[in-house]
Amino acid sequence: MDHVAIQALPDLLTTEEVADLLRIAPKTLRRSIADGSIPLRTAKAGGRRLLFRRTEVISYIDEQFGVVTTAGISEQLDSPTPARRGRGRPRLQSS
Repeated sequence: MDHVAIQALPDLLTTEEVADLLRIAPKTLRRSIADGSIPLRTAKAGGRRLLFRRTEVISYIDEQFGVVTTAGISEQLDSPTPARRGRGRPRLQSS
């Protein structure tokens, strides 16, 4: 879902679509919903399938990342992320 305008998305989003927007795995999203660390309301649609309201997802992204997403994914989200700190000793780069 690269560089998709959020306004072009349907009103109800699937777990996979929301996970793509948050840049996390769908399984991580399901776990985070279950443990309450991501406070998005869901609706069940046929068994285990979850649906999310687009407006709530947009609000969550705005709150968490402090960016305006109403016109589409912000440039701030598209910028390269800083390198993460790893565990243990740094690896040597091979030449």
